[in-house]
Amino acid sequence: MAKPFLTRKFMYQLPSKVLNRQGQTVELKTAHLGSGGEGSVHAILNNSQYDNHVAKIYHERERSDRRARKIDYLIQHRPELQDSYSVIYPEEPLFDEANNFIGFIMKRALGEADLTSLCSLKPSSKLDDSWHNKFDRGTSAGLYNRAMLCFNIAAAFSQVHRSKHVVFVDIKPENIRITQDGRVSIIDLDSVQIIDNGALLFNAEKLTPEYSPGEAKQLNFKSDLIPENWDRFSLGVIFYKLMFGLHPFTGTCRDPYHNMVSNEQKIEAGLFPQGIRVQYFDVIPEPHIHFEVLPKLLQRLFIRCFDGGHYNPELRPSAYEWCQVLRNISQNEYKPRKAKKVY
Repeated sequence: MAKPFLTRKFMYQLPSKVLNRQGQTVELKTAHLGSGGEGSVHAILNNSQYDNHVAKIYHERERSDRRARKIDYLIQHRPELQDSYSVIYPEEPLFDEANNFIGFIMKRALGEADLTSLCSLKPSSKLDDSWHNKFDRGTSAGLYNRAMLCFNIAAAFSQVHRSKHVVFVDIKPENIRITQDGRVSIIDLDSVQIIDNGALLFNAEKLTPEYSPGEAKQLNFKSDLIPENWDRFSLGVIFYKLMFGLHPFTGTCRDPYHNMVSNEQKIEAGLFPQGIRVQYFDVIPEPHIHFEVLPKLLQRLFIRCFDGGHYNPELRPSAYEWCQVLRNISQNEYKPRKAKKVY
């Protein structure tokens, strides 16, 4: 019998047998590669059939017929991707010896790090100097490399959005794995909202407030149909953090908004420091000033996303539009400020 393993404050136990759809045993490493509120990810042992694949095993409370049907839908509706690792779809369901659904097999995501490593003012200390040099915001090359990373992320999301079956709802840097040469892997796809013929088939499993648009308070992601322009806001936040190292709504406001201290509150009020409500800011952190180093076309996309998009969500640029703009901007159009090094 598999040994129990610890994750957070709870103890979980792998099923004594894990079987694929054909009833064949799939041996898993007991220690997990990663674990969260829904389940844990494990390496697959001694099976050439599943080279470069891993298994996600749900915690017992998360295993349900509805979850099994959702995973089956994702397996059956996996789109053709230019890079098969760019979005990590479920590929095969897994069962226990009583034929109960317990999880699925998926490709092992690419990447030495997740995107959070590049979304702060300084790259993570866990990354070596070659990463720091390649993505240095103080150089035109560094800004361009960050922009090309945005392009690859947008391209991955655009391919999935094109199917009109999926709205991610919970897009955040933790769910994007990256390689130093700019390849990406979008993970946690099993948490998405699924639409079929314009109707809600499966709701999203979760959201993260600081990556959710202002209308999040009016929509219930567990029961309402969430439009694709929700994801456009989330992508804009990620791209802004990647380019500047802070959340786009960071700042200190004056009356009548002085009590709005969280990014979530300022998102709901449309308080973007680069937008039409800039007069309500008392303190705008220095990294925002470097907004002007971006090519004008990119500045306009951010303003549409957070400013115009606050009043009309359809104005937010799609992932496809980000791709179209980013691919046509050359490196010499990124001109970092020279007076002070930007990390």
